[in-house]
Amino acid sequence: MTNNEENSETGQRNSQRSSKVDRVISKYGLSGFGIELENRWLGNDREQQSLRTLADVLNRRILKSAMIDSGMLAKQDRVDQLYTALTDDSTTEGTRLEALNELNREGIDTDAIQDDFVSHQAIHTYLREDRGIERRDSDTDQVAKTRETIERLQGRLQAVAEKGIKNLISTGRLVLGSFDVIITIQVVCTDCNQQYGISELFERGHCNCDIED
Repeated sequence: MTNNEENSETGQRNSQRSSKVDRVISKYGLSGFGIELENRWLGNDREQQSLRTLADVLNRRILKSAMIDSGMLAKQDRVDQLYTALTDDSTTEGTRLEALNELNREGIDTDAIQDDFVSHQAIHTYLREDRGIERRDSDTDQVAKTRETIERLQGRLQAVAEKGIKNLISTGRLVLGSFDVIITIQVVCTDCNQQYGISELFERGHCNCDIED
């Protein structure tokens, strides 16, 4: 076996062993970003960020790097707009296609970019296995994560409702003027008969039972 073949095989084995996050950080020249992810997750000199937030941060950097390499003007607000168009569940198909077409016209391989986007699970694997970091979530972190999950689902339900109503209006099945869809979640304690919004309850940390007892 020649030295070149040996080096090629070694490179392939290393590539197979490294995590997806490690590979895309290297691919897009994001040196130092591993430390940034670590600091964001642990809350070093800042508020701790969730794995989902970190995945979005890295994915935006991937998109921005590809835009810069293609010669596009990569202002952060435009990067955010394009990323949202590509990934947000509430984005219309037309908006998504416009974003894809714009990037494709600039010579960006949108299929490759989207394949390189990482999930929050991939971020966790990278931090735990590649960097040897494990964060012990506090009670406050768990409340924040639960609240984030509920609010995300609430926003998705609102988007689905708006889309459905607009479809009924456009097809003549519903007559309605300008409208807003408001999704609220109330929690009722059947012991003390008190009702709370999700945010209020999580900020209080208890219902009236805690006081009355």
